[in-house]
Amino acid sequence: MRSSGVLMSRTWSGACGMSWTLSPARRQAATTFQAVLEEAATLTIFMKDGRVLSARTEPAKGSPRNPMTYDEVADKFRTNAEFAKWPTQKAESIIALVKSLESAPTLDRLTAALTA
Repeated sequence: MRSSGVLMSRTWSGACGMSWTLSPARRQAATTFQAVLEEAATLTIFMKDGRVLSARTEPAKGSPRNPMTYDEVADKFRTNAEFAKWPTQKAESIIALVKSLESAPTLDRLTAALTA
């Protein structure tokens, strides 16, 4: 199956619905692309009129070289929870549980909140 020029094979994941799996050749390309996102890069463009335009990028936000802060992760989770139409109270409860994981004796409360 072709989608957006990327060869994919389709798999099903039960109650979760449909998921997509990249073919082995495309998986290598995706891995290489991920590695590029984790490094800083310089883009240089040579214009026909002789000008040279150059810009430097930083590693992608969330990569190991440019990690997200706890608050940025929490904000991203809020956005995803809102998109999934989760109640705000549920999302905030999960964020609070994750923040207190270091002192939690088990993951029972977190897994219960995620599956409720």
